[in-house]
Amino acid sequence: MKPVLSTAKIIFYKMQNQPVYKVWVDWAVDMLMEGYDTEHLVILAGISHFDNQIDLKNITDKAFKELGLDFLNKKKVITDYVSYLILDGFEKKLDQLSVLGNLMNLYFAVDCPEFLVDFRNLYYILDDFQDDFTYVGKELEQEKIETEIDKMLKNWIEKNPIMF
Repeated sequence: MKPVLSTAKIIFYKMQNQPVYKVWVDWAVDMLMEGYDTEHLVILAGISHFDNQIDLKNITDKAFKELGLDFLNKKKVITDYVSYLILDGFEKKLDQLSVLGNLMNLYFAVDCPEFLVDFRNLYYILDDFQDDFTYVGKELEQEKIETEIDKMLKNWIEKNPIMF
């Protein structure tokens, strides 16, 4: 069985105590299709109404326990989610500003941890640079900045592979 990449997102949502909705069901279906077969994952995959969040929380708690997924190690969950956002950005061919914007939003959503401050700073640097006036050599300078950002994002993935 190969890992389902979106598991990092779902673990993050669980840690943040976000409500269960369709993306969770889609994840459960993906997990089942990859061969992860547990009682509560099957139940989660079949949910079509999201009214009773207390019951849904109990189902996800049991599915996480059956799968051995940990959402209590906050730094690991955030690190895996950062890796997911970067890989998802590469897969969807998002521009760097969009990827960095997602990472900056995460930075603020999780109370500004120091290990994410570089992503926030890079977002502002790239955003300011793109908003700046045009001058001779700007394209070359922007290419250098984007090359360095690309290296940094790939380096993050190498140093922080997603492990469930």
